[in-house]
Amino acid sequence: CSVFRGGFDIDAARAVVETNPSEVLFRGRRATEAVGPGVNHVLDTLQSLWEKSLVTTFDRSGSRFFRLFETIAEYASGRLTPARRTEVEQRHCDYYTAAGLKWAQEANTMGSFSSWKTLEDSRDNLWAAKSRLEEKGGSAGQVLWLTVVLEEILSRKGPTDTHEKLLEGALRMLDSDDCGPELSMRLKLAEACRLRTLGEIARARDLAEGLFFDDDYLNALVAEEQCIVCRGSDDEVQAKLLGEKAASLFERVGTDYLISRALLLRASGAYEVGKLDQARLLLQQALEHARKCGHPTLRSRVLNNLAVLERHAGDMSRSLTLIEEAIKVQGHHDSLAERAQRLNHLAARYIDLLRHDEAESALSEALTLGRQRAAHRQLTDSTCLLGRLELDRNNLQASKEHILTAIEMAGNAKREQYRAVHYLALIHWFADDLSAAIALVPQLLKYHQHNPYCLSMVAALVAGTDMACAADTLNKARNLDNKSVLDLSYTIELYAAQLDLARQRGGAKEADALAKVRDLLLKVCRHPAVDPGRTLPEVSFDVRAAASLLFKTLPTDEQFQVWAELAFDKEETLVVHHDGLWFQTRSNDRVDIARRPQLCQLLAALIRGWQAQTPLSHDDVLDILWPGEGMSFKSATNRIYKVVSLLRKRGLGKALMGGTEGYCIDP
Repeated sequence: CSVFRGGFDIDAARAVVETNPSEVLFRGRRATEAVGPGVNHVLDTLQSLWEKSLVTTFDRSGSRFFRLFETIAEYASGRLTPARRTEVEQRHCDYYTAAGLKWAQEANTMGSFSSWKTLEDSRDNLWAAKSRLEEKGGSAGQVLWLTVVLEEILSRKGPTDTHEKLLEGALRMLDSDDCGPELSMRLKLAEACRLRTLGEIARARDLAEGLFFDDDYLNALVAEEQCIVCRGSDDEVQAKLLGEKAASLFERVGTDYLISRALLLRASGAYEVGKLDQARLLLQQALEHARKCGHPTLRSRVLNNLAVLERHAGDMSRSLTLIEEAIKVQGHHDSLAERAQRLNHLAARYIDLLRHDEAESALSEALTLGRQRAAHRQLTDSTCLLGRLELDRNNLQASKEHILTAIEMAGNAKREQYRAVHYLALIHWFADDLSAAIALVPQLLKYHQHNPYCLSMVAALVAGTDMACAADTLNKARNLDNKSVLDLSYTIELYAAQLDLARQRGGAKEADALAKVRDLLLKVCRHPAVDPGRTLPEVSFDVRAAASLLFKTLPTDEQFQVWAELAFDKEETLVVHHDGLWFQTRSNDRVDIARRPQLCQLLAALIRGWQAQTPLSHDDVLDILWPGEGMSFKSATNRIYKVVSLLRKRGLGKALMGGTEGYCIDP
């Protein structure tokens, strides 16, 4: 047992003690079915060692694990003869090669989370087995199979430099006689995935092309990776074909885990072409299969994608709940890159909801995870979202710095670059640097042929210099409008209003165009969101940006009018006729009191007192309502109380304050 590194379970202990371990491992039999000392003998021996305090025990992956104390392991190792050591170490290597492949296969085809945890917990022993084979010139094929197993762990958990060195060493051995077609394909596919994670899309695509093996599962993995790479390089037609191919192959294998992955791929394809209802149905089916197999990361991925659809439908509360559930389900399991991606989506929703501090916290955690894994796409997304966050805060310089960094990081990852350039154009526009924003138009038109948000922004941006281009681009955006996306139509119309205003600028109908802009801004800013108590701009960054840019085009007096009306909507505002003939609060209709002269007189006096910041005393009210009348203090107080109560009941309510310091309108 001194050959183990870290902990080992009873199966591993038996495999090392067995007289003929190769019979166990390479004929597909379990270690506990092998010939040699029985399981009771091994347990009795371990029990004896534990009673003598020579081993420690702990539970992991649902099994009891054992570990020799370091000094005991060194002593025991010294008691092995060279021949015996070679024999035992080979048994150790054979066991972990076969067991590691079995665990990886169960994790990747059945979605067995316990197998994945066992694989992860056996990391030290897998490394030890590989290192011993390399040091002693063991089988190259066995070294490569152990590389395949270790790559499963490193691709998710890192460290990145170790992952790179592992694959570099393996790829140099592809010409070995022991490296068959399956091994060669697995290793090349692993390297393609690693390159894509680092943002080297072109190299990843070249390496993944042409990979094939006579196995549905492996060919599905290749097609899935090629689909992801094509989508990253904005080749959506090819991505859709490859996604469908991968889904069909996964379904042919037929486990709940792979069926769920197939449905995820089909849902992504439907989402990319705007079929959101179809995508939702496929994701709901995928979630059922993910629950059956019990794999937390897969279930988390489905929940995350459902959250994106809820965001498009405008239900931000539901979207946020689903993302939070996705993060909770995944916990600290599996891929660091996956966890970083969930946090990026959470931050994006927080930005939409104007919860800026929470967005900043989520992005900080996402960046930490992304750096640990060197997850290029996630790091670029996080940096781009930091730029969007600062833009929403109106910190234009900080926003620009983040976005320029994101553009540099994106490299040839086109989707990430497109998004960053879009935000850079907005930054220039908000900074009134129209020439810099317009200079980005060729890139925006090249990158965003299928993005109606960006196309409508470009149309508004160039409306003052090239109306023909603006009109053509706006038509493209409207043709791509998806009514299932709540904020899209309003974003397009806000940008379209800039074209109408540009056409009428300086003409006879400019006043009418300005009035239409004002009405549109009020309409959009008052439009209720799906979430109760929120308006559309309060749940959509895109609507806020488009509305703010349109607002900037209005003259100062028009801007003031829009602000005044929106302020009236938001505050408990009181509007009063100068003679007190009527009043209106935000939450009620206008109240006409012209037929009640006393009420009119008191209200007009209260407003004059509000303007002078001077409350009306008991005597002031008495002189206003009953000038020159002699009455007792008690009688006067009762009369004043009745009139004030009547005003409150008619709708003033708590806005009319009264007490020892006098009567006044709430400041």
